[in-house]
Amino acid sequence: MIDNLEQLGTGEGFQAQLCRMLEKVQLLQDFERAEIEKLSHYCGAYKAESGAVIFKEGEKSHFMCLLVDGRVNIFKENKQVATIRIGKSMGEMSMVDGYPHSATAISDEDSEFILFTHFQFEHLCEENPSIGLKLYKAISKLMSLRLRQTTGTLIDYL
Repeated sequence: MIDNLEQLGTGEGFQAQLCRMLEKVQLLQDFERAEIEKLSHYCGAYKAESGAVIFKEGEKSHFMCLLVDGRVNIFKENKQVATIRIGKSMGEMSMVDGYPHSATAISDEDSEFILFTHFQFEHLCEENPSIGLKLYKAISKLMSLRLRQTTGTLIDYL
């Protein structure tokens, strides 16, 4: 899946650190501490060195990342289209819909992030439906906002 990334930790022994990292993420700003603690059981922390490819456009690895340190550039057809900064997320569409990533993410500097796979998200929804629904709603709102911004930008070019 992500061969060029270093796993920082998962599981009970790393849960406190995962919770601190999750609390930095804007997508989860409306989550209470108890919900963050439950979320931490379904994810892992990773580190990417500067220049590391986190995911590639067209790749079928279905996961999203929540950036907690560093900066990541997003490329579509080899053109930079966005920069992801601390507290932001990337790869949500692929995690939710199971389709290949629609862009490439490359670490612009040493970065740390939380990773949720499609499989982990499905388990979260089965085992903790209220938290899964809350996360799904947060992702849906984020994707809606991005679509509105993209539509606004597109209008400028027509």
